[in-house]
Amino acid sequence: MSKPKVQPQQVHPLSGLLDILSPQALDFGARQITFGDQLARVLVVTNYPPRVGPAWLARAAAIPGVVCSVHVTPTDPTELLLSINKAIGSTRPGWN
Repeated sequence: MSKPKVQPQQVHPLSGLLDILSPQALDFGARQITFGDQLARVLVVTNYPPRVGPAWLARAAAIPGVVCSVHVTPTDPTELLLSINKAIGSTRPGWN
């Protein structure tokens, strides 16, 4: 009786590189994400204060190991002008 032939598995040529670049395990917890043996947290700041001083985000962005990304949603120019005019009108009530 002859043994069945075992077909060799085809290995993708970039599989070693993909193993290095992509995490072995990705686990989403309630307060953190685990990438293999590293932990990460995502914090989102919404509704920025109406007025901020210079470098107001620098303290948080300067923490070692922190990567800071800012996403700005474009505003319709007409809507922006109306909002600015309204803000100027509310600060100068005596001007007509």
